[in-house]
Amino acid sequence: MMGEANHAHLQGAPLWGRDFLHGATLLDGGAYPFLVFGPGVVWGECYGISTNLLSSLDEFEEHPNVYCRQWVVLASGREAWTYVGQLPYTSNLKAIAGGNWRDRALRVSR
Repeated sequence: MMGEANHAHLQGAPLWGRDFLHGATLLDGGAYPFLVFGPGVVWGECYGISTNLLSSLDEFEEHPNVYCRQWVVLASGREAWTYVGQLPYTSNLKAIAGGNWRDRALRVSR
């Protein structure tokens, strides 16, 4: 997300806007989040990226081991890639209530 530690990996990619995903939960991994499918909503940003950037992001996200890139349909109807956290990396992590990474310090549920 814009302003977050790893946003530089999206350098040059145009922001298409904020959006959200139904049927997903955001987990607090400490320094970074994990999206998993489940009850809830996850908020984020949608970017236009090139094939080369997608390959670079796959490497950064350690696809398919730590995160697995999957195709989803966002609330806006836009289709997009997202990275889904994989076991065992997501075990025993707490959900971020409201599904917004920027709010993680304010609303971490048990």
